[in-house]
Amino acid sequence: MFQDSNSLSRRVLPGLALAFCMAGLSAQVLDESINVETRITRDAAQAQQQINRVDDETQRLVDQYRRTISETESLSIYNDQLQAIVTSQQNEIASINQQLEGLEATNRDVVPLMIDMATRLGRLVDADMPFRLEERKERARRLVDMLDDSDITTSEKYRLIIEAYQTEIEYGRTTEAYAG
Repeated sequence: MFQDSNSLSRRVLPGLALAFCMAGLSAQVLDESINVETRITRDAAQAQQQINRVDDETQRLVDQYRRTISETESLSIYNDQLQAIVTSQQNEIASINQQLEGLEATNRDVVPLMIDMATRLGRLVDADMPFRLEERKERARRLVDMLDDSDITTSEKYRLIIEAYQTEIEYGRTTEAYAG
């Protein structure tokens, strides 16, 4: 039996040694597999972080792009409105310039008419009934004198002449008694 034990030991010991070696190799392979898996997990986590950063940056750029597009559309509408206003103002300026040219021609035509009206008022007063004669003649003289006054605008001169004629017309519509 001793021999059997020895022979058994000789047969088992190398098997055990081989099993221990295999177990050591398995442990080494297992440790290396764990290390590789840990590296893969760490690399995947870093890759995911980079993906998240790129996604965040992409979202930020998309939002900025959308805001820029919206602002561009808003500015385009605003510019179109401003262009319409500028065009309207240019048309108004052209109209005013045309009116000013017409106003100058009208002014040239009105001045002879006002001179004629002022001088005729004096003749009408002389030919009319002697009612408040001095007051009416004085009004007619002032009208003729003010035609040469540069401080009075043409429109004011015209207004004063029309006012004097209206006063004369009122004398014809009313009844008044006076001593004389």
